[in-house]
Amino acid sequence: NSPFRREVTVRLPDESLRRVVLQGSRSPGAVAYTGVLVDVSTRSEEEERRVHSQKLEALGSLAGGIAHDFNNLIFAITGNIALAREEIDGNAELEFIFDEVQAAADRATDLVRRIFAFSRPEAEELRPTALAALAAEAIKLTRATVPKLTELELDVQSGVPPVGAYSGQLHQVLVNLITNASHAIGSRPGRIRVAVGVAAADAEDGLAGRPSVTLEVSDDGSGMSDETRARIFEPYFTTKPQDRGTGLGLAVVASIIENHGGTIAVASELG
Repeated sequence: NSPFRREVTVRLPDESLRRVVLQGSRSPGAVAYTGVLVDVSTRSEEEERRVHSQKLEALGSLAGGIAHDFNNLIFAITGNIALAREEIDGNAELEFIFDEVQAAADRATDLVRRIFAFSRPEAEELRPTALAALAAEAIKLTRATVPKLTELELDVQSGVPPVGAYSGQLHQVLVNLITNASHAIGSRPGRIRVAVGVAAADAEDGLAGRPSVTLEVSDDGSGMSDETRARIFEPYFTTKPQDRGTGLGLAVVASIIENHGGTIAVASELG
């Protein structure tokens, strides 16, 4: 007898996919196989989640180290700005230049704070947050970077309650998703829609057994294949050119949503 073992993905009549192990034997010259099928879908999913979690943990450690070193550089810059201001003796032109440098340093400081919040979620305080206001702020911030031919639309359902959230992290989620949507549309005319709503406890897009607030970012870009969609939350996976993407944006988004006890899903098709 010739033993065999294969692990494959099969599609069931209800269109769901399952991971199974085929194990058995084939007699020489026979056209039939004798063996068993073992459904290992749950084990495979748990293994994928474990590997994904390890990647995110390593990414968080790397981000925290970079943020620490970057913070030291910013401290040196802002300190020297303060010393230089004492020497310019009311020179308006130099004051303006230093104001611009200080503003850039302040933005860099905020970026470091967000990186620290990602690498150490407990460092930021969980507070009641109005997602509609947060979404409006993110749209305002990204408006300057989104092509003029792209429309940015905010749709807020009435009666959306505040949620317990790390507001800085959710702001980062929105900015990342809007930026990704903008890249998907490119230079052609298009629309990005940010929607905030409420899902019932039994809704497909809600959390099991309890009502939840939903946050959706959609665009009319070119879409993606099934293969790409299956990998978009993997750290360092990207379909963008090297100078436009690092493959970290959606991995960070998924990690932040999971840290909030939420779920994230994507729907897309080519064309």
